[in-house]
Amino acid sequence: MSIQLTDQPAIYVGTYEKYNDGNLFGAWFQLDRFENAEAFWEAARALHRDEADPELMFQDWQSIPEGMVGESHTSDDLWPWLKLDAETREIVRVYRKRVNAEGSIADALDAFSGQYKSRAAFAERDFEDQGLVVPEHLQGFVDWDRMALSLESGGVTFALEDGKLWVFA
Repeated sequence: MSIQLTDQPAIYVGTYEKYNDGNLFGAWFQLDRFENAEAFWEAARALHRDEADPELMFQDWQSIPEGMVGESHTSDDLWPWLKLDAETREIVRVYRKRVNAEGSIADALDAFSGQYKSRAAFAERDFEDQGLVVPEHLQGFVDWDRMALSLESGGVTFALEDGKLWVFA
């Protein structure tokens, strides 16, 4: 199976035996083409049917969140992640890259608080969401950047990724 590299989730599958013999033979597998993990593993083994018991080696991968693929394994979250829409996939990708590489899809979605123009904008919005109001005559005295620092020390993560500010709380 040959694919043209794009931003699609894909894994290059070889075997340890071939690699140890100096042979990098393998193929890129575009993961969106497989119904589930079993179909992927079956196709990968079929590619290397010239070996009696191929020990698959994932030599490279692309467009997959941190921790979902290792040298010889895939995470249980990989196929559920592939079924998500592009926006939700991106939330999980950023969360695993910037917050918790072992976090589940549910962890990422629970923690996601949105994208904001600045840390200060999030701090102001968080303040308002709590039903708090700064009197108009004092609004110029509130340092929303310092409030954001306080939120960050309390567990909020601000992640700048691809020019966007992602917030996880």
